[in-house]
This record gives sequence, structure tokens and C-alpha cells, in this order.
Amino acid sequence: MSNLITRGIIAATVYAALNTGAAAQAPRGFDLNVNAFLDSTRSTATRVTVEVPLYNLIFFKKQGLFDSRYEVYLSVAPLDTDEHASTYVLLGSATVQTYDETKKRDVRSRSSLTIALKPGEYRENLIVEKQIHIIGDGAMDDIRIIGDGINPVIVAQSPLLNLRNLTLINSSGKVPTVECTSGICDIKYCTINGGFFGVAGLSGSRISVENSSIMGTINGGIYGIECIGVTVADTLIEKCSGIGIVAEECQELFIERATIMDVTPHGILCTGDGAFEVKDTEIIGVPSAPISDNGVPAADDMERIWYERRETETEDE
Repeated sequence: MSNLITRGIIAATVYAALNTGAAAQAPRGFDLNVNAFLDSTRSTATRVTVEVPLYNLIFFKKQGLFDSRYEVYLSVAPLDTDEHASTYVLLGSATVQTYDETKKRDVRSRSSLTIALKPGEYRENLIVEKQIHIIGDGAMDDIRIIGDGINPVIVAQSPLLNLRNLTLINSSGKVPTVECTSGICDIKYCTINGGFFGVAGLSGSRISVENSSIMGTINGGIYGIECIGVTVADTLIEKCSGIGIVAEECQELFIERATIMDVTPHGILCTGDGAFEVKDTEIIGVPSAPISDNGVPAADDMERIWYERRETETEDE
């Protein structure tokens, strides 16, 4: 049975056939659940995940177990180019312990395939709910993900999202460019341009930004509220209409070898009683104190800043 899958950047026609290893026979069609989303371990790519009900598979008993093999054929064409469709074969398998399991309709065999697309300009707003990597292969400026100007370019709701070697552009001044609502969002070698914040982490999340640049935001570069941790290293934050880095009631804020310039009124603002440390960081062009720690100026205006919040000692009653 054929399905047409359309998800932003690809169109895929999919059908499946059993691969029993026995004599050749006509392909047996069956319903598939197919999910395609932007993902990769290579260039900006699409990972296609296929789920097949066990009931639709043919199993052979082998060494006390029941084993099945099947193939999924995908005809895939990018929507934003004139490229011809390419055909891919996804090899799937399922192994169960009992014969009764082979007849289950509500249990599915799951298999995935990553399909690489060429670097280009992708007009996408992504909501990531599964642990994936979005990694560009090529020059960072050649792989641009541009939001719709209404929603965040990327919303991370997965246990782990890795962003690598991408340019993310947000024309909206009302929402962050990258918003992490849960789990870990790890950003490296990326350029983030625009948005209310460049990166925002919400309660219970952890965000990390390294070897990247953030610019042109409306209210600040990086913002975390009640995060488990915020880490910034070897990153440039500049020309943001707001504070460079804000951490409100976060458990940890660590900043190392960052450059923060032309922001206002502070380079870094941190509230709460969590761990807070700044190492070898340059903060220039700010009208007020470079660092505000719970409303108290915490660093002199100097070329390189080193600062560590000291724990407050309390007397036992």
C-alpha cells in the first residue's frame, strides 16, 4: 500500500514488501505509520521512521525465537528544489519470543533511515519531540533554517537535541529563536540571528551554547528560567537589545571564554542561589555593571572577567 508523506522539506511515496528469504513472491502490501522530520548525522537531512504492525509480518521460528525481515521502499524528492525523486530501501526486522506476539496489531516493528539533503535554505519551524541530531555538512552560512516569523524556529521537547553547524534566522521579535521546554538542548558551531531571545531554556531544561554567535535579538542573547543548567563557552553575543545572558533561579550558570558586547544594561544577570561562575570572559560596551548578581554589581569594568558566586553561610538555630 502506498502512502504520500509530506513534512515540510520532502515528499515521499512509500510502500513495503516482505523479505522472507524464501522463494520469490509478489510483494505483500500493508499499512505503515511513517514519520519524517529534519534530522541528521551528516548534512541537513531527513530521518524517516517506519512502524509496521507485527500482525502484518510473516515470522519464521529460529533458535526458539520468531524472526521476520521486511523492506520499505521510499521514493523521496525535496520540495524546495527541482531534483528528481530518489529511491531508498529501508531494511527492517522484528524478533519476538512467542507465537502469540506475532499476531499483535498494537505492537509495531520500528526502523529508521536517514536521508541526506543538500545544503540550502529551509523555511521551517521545527518541534522536536524525539532525541535527534540536526547537523549541517558544509559551510554554516550555506545551511539556513528560517522561521515563519510567528513561532520559534526550533522548539526542543526531547530528552536531547543537538544542533550543529547551522544558521537559524528568526524575524519575530516576540518569540525565541530556539526554545528548550524540556530535556537538553546542546548548540555548537551555530549562528543565531533575531528573535525575542536567541536561546531560551524553561523550567527543568538544560541548555548549552558553545562556539556559536548570537546577534540581533530584541530582549537578550540567552535566557534561562529555573533551568537545571546553563552553559556558555567560546561564544559571541553582540548587538542585542537587552542583557547578554540572563539566568533566573537556575541551578547552575557557567560561562567561559565568552565575548559579550553592545548589550544593555548588563552583560550577565543572574538571580537565585545556584552555582554561578564566569571565567576569562570579555564584556564590553555595556552602560551598567558588567555582571549583576541578585541585583548587586559583581565585577569591575575590566578586559577579562573572572567571577564566582560565594556560598552564603547560615548559622544553625
